[in-house]
Amino acid sequence: MHRRDPAVIAVALALASLTCSASSPPALPPTTAAIRDEPPLNLGFSRPLPADWTIISTHGLLLAVPATWSEGEDNPSAFTLRGVGGDTSMRIDLYGKDTIDHVVNRHYVQSNAETPELKKLVLLNARPAAELRYSPRTWNSPTSSGTYEGRVIVTQLSDQQIVVFSITSDQRPREATVVTAQAADRQEMIAAYAVPLRDADRTFTRGQIEHTLGRAGTLLDPRAAGVGVDAVIYQIAEESGAFVLVSIYPDRAARAREDPDATGNGADVPNGSVPIAARAIGNAVVLVGARDVTLRYRMLVALDDLLSLPR
Repeated sequence: MHRRDPAVIAVALALASLTCSASSPPALPPTTAAIRDEPPLNLGFSRPLPADWTIISTHGLLLAVPATWSEGEDNPSAFTLRGVGGDTSMRIDLYGKDTIDHVVNRHYVQSNAETPELKKLVLLNARPAAELRYSPRTWNSPTSSGTYEGRVIVTQLSDQQIVVFSITSDQRPREATVVTAQAADRQEMIAAYAVPLRDADRTFTRGQIEHTLGRAGTLLDPRAAGVGVDAVIYQIAEESGAFVLVSIYPDRAARAREDPDATGNGADVPNGSVPIAARAIGNAVVLVGARDVTLRYRMLVALDDLLSLPR
């Protein structure tokens, strides 16, 4: 990607402002060659996301999962994720405002005839959690039987939400299976990177959104991209071909009405091969297109900073 010299662009913008007549169309929201806010966003995890993972949004959560996984059965308080092949399913249970210890004791200790093996964890050196392992359980079918193992991770995503990530080993005929190290590691990665998609009835300016995103990446070359909405698209300096598309609505109600699924409705969304992740927050919809899954994740997580701004 060609990157322009900041000084050259700054001079060009200054000259343009002197020669524009009063009848000129309104310019894009002011920006310089690059928008980069400091300090950069620090996720705090001891390991990055695998390159072949993706981002999904479901049940009010932002989740990083293997690219071959998809959502399975669900209800308002629980859902499943399934992958291709064995040993790749997960159940996610959603609890409201609670504590890890209370959820563990009430739902996974007192309600079970057997006492699980319990251990405290800090997922990727960043998120406290509790691990429960159950003794091998027996399964039977008309033609065969075997035993399998269960592993549960209970963690707190916010002061309003406890989430439980449960996996079991494969059920293979006439075998005693256990949760593999690979499956346990994948479970911990998903639980560590999970974040609630917080929202609020707030109205944010484009400048506030630009500088919030600037903690996660460097925004370049803004240009109008709206057909029926005030939308601007930016290049992301950290990856060639990566972009951020920001659509601004008058208020949250208008955003929910005009683009309820956060798809960039009314904006000129680039048609390309890069994966896209999206988030709606306040009066804005933000789409991030990038091959780097961590870059997509960082951009969407950085938007949480908007909710800390004074009203």
